[in-house]
Amino acid sequence: MGCESITESFTDIGSFSGRARKLFDAEATQLEGGLPSVRVQVIHLPGLTAFRFSSSVRLMLRGRLGEGHVLVAPIFGDSQGSRFHGELLAPGDLVWATGEAETQLIIGPGVDHFGMVINKAMVRSAIERFCSGKSKFDPDRNQVVEVPLDCGQRFAAGIKMLLDKGSDELARGSDLDAELIEQGLGGALPLMRGVRVGERARKRQEVVERALWLMRNELSGKLSVQDICETLNVRRRTLFYAFESRFGLSPQEAYRALRMAKAQELFRTTEKSVREVAQEVGFLHQGRFARDYSNRFHRQPRHECNAKRARGPLRAPRHEGATVDERPARLPGTIASIRS
Repeated sequence: MGCESITESFTDIGSFSGRARKLFDAEATQLEGGLPSVRVQVIHLPGLTAFRFSSSVRLMLRGRLGEGHVLVAPIFGDSQGSRFHGELLAPGDLVWATGEAETQLIIGPGVDHFGMVINKAMVRSAIERFCSGKSKFDPDRNQVVEVPLDCGQRFAAGIKMLLDKGSDELARGSDLDAELIEQGLGGALPLMRGVRVGERARKRQEVVERALWLMRNELSGKLSVQDICETLNVRRRTLFYAFESRFGLSPQEAYRALRMAKAQELFRTTEKSVREVAQEVGFLHQGRFARDYSNRFHRQPRHECNAKRARGPLRAPRHEGATVDERPARLPGTIASIRS
């Protein structure tokens, strides 16, 4: 496989989510109201994929990498304020996500995130080479590990330098992937220490995931907080704290946002009227539905219907640079859209 460079801009989260599924087997969800603007830059090399993306609104990326791969993302400078599985990220942190478990990353607005996806065989080889075969963390689980701040900065600078190279320079460089692993991962691996996510955080994560499953399977608006607490056998306070620590939202806000995300999906994939969509997601008052939808997506529901009739079948987003081969997404269904 040769080098491949892609740069894209999106003003629609649905289109960006479709591209994220093809690039990383992940789906994107807008977590707050506002007009989105997302920019993505990706470089595929024989041994790794380097990426950078930024967004004008808060986003959640959720998915599962292909088995046998690892995503590594150093946190530095303006990458602060984001969360990985509910854990607030800060400079000196490094996100480590494997293909064996589902990954959830929340991106703050106006933030540049750098990272790379590499084969686990290369990780094992690097651990053997730079750590004498023994690492101070478990490389087979999703986690936040800590590295010295200057080490994380050098790692991110190496990724940025690779992304800033022109197409001709990329084509000439035969060992760019090996250089990045040598300078970035090789320097960080011996210094990675510990797992900051404790048992309580994992339990909160489990509560949130089970509650979101219930919500996604009852989008008619009939599910109450009490129903969720009784089904999961948790206290109301526990449920609220779990959602607040994970998303900064209440369960009701998350549930309403899920319903609005479903409404947007119905507008894009069916011929249903505004009234039919509103009823399906539990809004009996069409005016309130239109207000909530407009506040969230900056579009009136009737405009979604008119736009679909005007454009016909959905088209693939335009982008600069090389195209990416179509490959099926690994994630079934839709994911939560979490802030109104």
